[in-house]
Amino acid sequence: MDATMEKVNLKEFISRAEEKPAVTTLYVNDCIRVKVIALKKGTELPEHKTAVRTFLTVITGKIKFILPDEVIELEEGDWFSIPVQRRHSVQALTDAVFTLTQNLKEHG
Repeated sequence: MDATMEKVNLKEFISRAEEKPAVTTLYVNDCIRVKVIALKKGTELPEHKTAVRTFLTVITGKIKFILPDEVIELEEGDWFSIPVQRRHSVQALTDAVFTLTQNLKEHG
C-alpha cells in the first residue's frame, strides 16, 4: 500500500469513547483537517464555535446539534454544514461516530 494511503474503520472509534468524547485527527495539511469524534450515548461536546468552514458527516448513530436558537437531529448518513462563528454543542442520542472536515483556507 502506498505510504499516502491508509484504511481506517471509523465505526470502530466508538470503542475509544468513554465518559468524554474521543477526538482523533485522521488527516491534516495546509488546506484541510479531518477529525473523527466518537461519543457514547448521553455524552456531549461542550458549547464551542468554529472559526473555519466545517462539514459534519454522521458515520453511525444519532446526535443532536444544538444551536442557541435551534436543535437539529442528525443520524447515520447525514451531512451538515456547521455555521462558522456560531456557538453550538453536540449531544449523542445513541453511541455515535462522526467526522469533521475543516477547510483551513476559508475563515469565517
